[in-house]
Amino acid sequence: MKVYLLAGERSGDLIGAELMKEINAREASEFRGLGGKAMFSVDLQIENWTEKSAKMGFVEVFRSFFWYRKKFYQVIDEIKAFSPDVIVFIDFPSFNLRVAKKLKALGVKSQRVQYISPKIWAWKKGRIKQMAKTLDLVLCLFPFEPPLFEKVKLPSSYVGHPLLDSLQNHSFRTQRENSLIGFFPGSRKSEIKWNLPIMLEFANALSKRKEDWKFEIALSDEESLPFVEEIFSSYPKIAPHIKVDFGTAYSLMQRSRCGIIVSGTATFEASFYRYPHCLVYRNSSILGTFLTKTGIIKVKYAGLLNILAGKEIIPECLFFKAKASHLLETMKPFLYSEKAIQDWISEAEKVMNQFSLGANSRASSEIFKLLKK
Repeated sequence: MKVYLLAGERSGDLIGAELMKEINAREASEFRGLGGKAMFSVDLQIENWTEKSAKMGFVEVFRSFFWYRKKFYQVIDEIKAFSPDVIVFIDFPSFNLRVAKKLKALGVKSQRVQYISPKIWAWKKGRIKQMAKTLDLVLCLFPFEPPLFEKVKLPSSYVGHPLLDSLQNHSFRTQRENSLIGFFPGSRKSEIKWNLPIMLEFANALSKRKEDWKFEIALSDEESLPFVEEIFSSYPKIAPHIKVDFGTAYSLMQRSRCGIIVSGTATFEASFYRYPHCLVYRNSSILGTFLTKTGIIKVKYAGLLNILAGKEIIPECLFFKAKASHLLETMKPFLYSEKAIQDWISEAEKVMNQFSLGANSRASSEIFKLLKK
């Protein structure tokens, strides 16, 4: 079987790598596509592009328009030449759905599968109509998603969350260090720019209490270090006392007492490890106001756990509330109350226990079913 895969972010790369293994286990397959280090390690024919694509926020994407345009047509040409049996789009909808639309227009016969649906239930609901015209199957993470696609007669299947298998593989038993607080400022430069200063201000304020707290930052890779050091230069008192490490997010989530995490996939990962944390997100004040006031964002909460629970389990400090003073108050139960931590874990488990391992196995099964029709 010939499979072309497209993943544009770290989480998608990890999912893609595991999916490739599952497909190969069922039938020896030939792979092509764009992904990251994990997918490249499974098959050297995969191009590692996430070193750049995964770090782009809105401004970076705008500035890199011609780079993305080049990649877009590269993908189209590769697919036409490779003639895969199936194309698997892994998350990254802003790019992937455009590719799917172009392939449909060109009459490319390969089956088109979207693995991880865009959050149409949160925003850009209109995309579901485009998806129905250009895709053959959607593999969904959550049980409430397939009914949405039934309305537009787009085949879909609930397979569960594929990150669980990878998280389980990185799980280890350890005693949490009660004085250690973890900071997870995101992977994109724009995320770090807006959110790391809040974390440093929080650390600076907490350190003044003389309570022997320690702080550690988990960065996705060393490429972010020069930019982080530039931010550190504005915080000369606290910066020397903060440890910075790379690729250790899963470890830090299991070693530290609690943490502050930029909104995104990392909050789901932290919930898997039953890691008490506060979700923080700040960007341009103008953009934050626009998104919330215009109703483009349709959900009440930003954190996935909160959305699924229908209530705030993970404390959220978003946009104008993303301040050190607010964080100090919000994090107080996690810092000083063991009961609060246990209560939080109990609430998190009620939601996380809905998920089971084996999503990639179920996803590969659905792909093979599609090809047999």
